[in-house]
Amino acid sequence: MSKISSILVTGGAGFIGSYVTKLLLEKGYHTIVLDNLSKGKKEHLLGGEFIEGDLADRSLLNKIFKNKIEAVLHFAAFTDVGQSVSEPELYHENNVEKTRILLEEAKKQGVSRFIFSSSAAVYGNPLQDLITEDHPTSPINPYGATKLTIEKELGPDAVSLRYFNAAGGDPEGKLLYRHQRPTNLIPIILQGLMENRPFTLFGKDYPTPDGTCVRDYIHIHDLASAHVLALISKGGVYNLGNGRGYSVLEVVSAVEKITGIKVNLQQGPRRAGDPPYLVASSAKAKKELGWKPIYSSLEEMVEHAWKGYQQN
Repeated sequence: MSKISSILVTGGAGFIGSYVTKLLLEKGYHTIVLDNLSKGKKEHLLGGEFIEGDLADRSLLNKIFKNKIEAVLHFAAFTDVGQSVSEPELYHENNVEKTRILLEEAKKQGVSRFIFSSSAAVYGNPLQDLITEDHPTSPINPYGATKLTIEKELGPDAVSLRYFNAAGGDPEGKLLYRHQRPTNLIPIILQGLMENRPFTLFGKDYPTPDGTCVRDYIHIHDLASAHVLALISKGGVYNLGNGRGYSVLEVVSAVEKITGIKVNLQQGPRRAGDPPYLVASSAKAKKELGWKPIYSSLEEMVEHAWKGYQQN
């Protein structure tokens, strides 16, 4: 496939989408970001075009696709597992129905290159230590179910990237994140420190070494670099993770080490929909996409995220 010149990035003003857009601009691509700003911030964008609007607006999508869009990177989704359990209809409407509208409009314009922001939540409770892409998909929460539903409706040229846990910040300090309502563990803890709030530990009786959930964390730069590579790849499904798991308490320890601040822990019950252990095998992405993660240290992820909070 020849180098793509015009790329539509939906949800491109959010945490992941804005960093991917940053890398695309650095590579010389022309980007058009569509975001309703319900989660993202316009100031996260360092260039390219910006359009404020919603995926449900077919007339707006039609106008955008007249720009000769050659690829779509789709990040516009709700991602809070707990909220998806309490408000499943909201997640179906936003993550499934609106994505279907986007897919339909892209298909009408002959745009087959679609890079989908998926999730490890499609796997459910793992049956093996390192999850590979052929692991059975059996989501245990509505969020994961919405991602799997769309994966099954993608065309053969589409690429589905199954994230594990995005973390970190811009190593160059150009993008400064301060999440309004963070849903990922590291920013939740860091924002709590900034605002002098306690951190609630949801469950300490999981079948893991210290009783807290174990997750695979991936630096946002490494996550973003995989999207750039996916643009010129064949269609397929790829895990994006580091291949190593850290428990919630290990993350708390890393935060305390980097910040020098004691985290105020309070005990809470398990959250519905949380599997005890999720760690990725990303061998396929490394082999087929030529993907090479460079920030694999948990301490680096915490440090880059913390710098962003301090500078913002």
